[in-house]
Amino acid sequence: MAATWIRLTATQGVTRGPCQVGAVIVAPGGQSKNGDATLYDGESTDDPRVLKVYSGTGVTNEVIFPVPLVCHRGLYVVLGGSADECVLQYEPLKP
Repeated sequence: MAATWIRLTATQGVTRGPCQVGAVIVAPGGQSKNGDATLYDGESTDDPRVLKVYSGTGVTNEVIFPVPLVCHRGLYVVLGGSADECVLQYEPLKP
């Protein structure tokens, strides 16, 4: 299966099973705002936190993984601060 891009505008679960993440892009909600996206390996914030990506004040930030980030139990993303959106590239994996 090919990698999929998804745009998140709110906190939500992305997958319920294993996946790999190729890129994370976080955009703030305005020129004077900043935000963040926290990725969890699982289906909620009770699962292990694996990464937090911050946007700068008024600046979109991207993280592209040369080797994909593997989440074994699923992928749950929390948008924080004044994040307007988060765009992810991910691919479900066979359990």
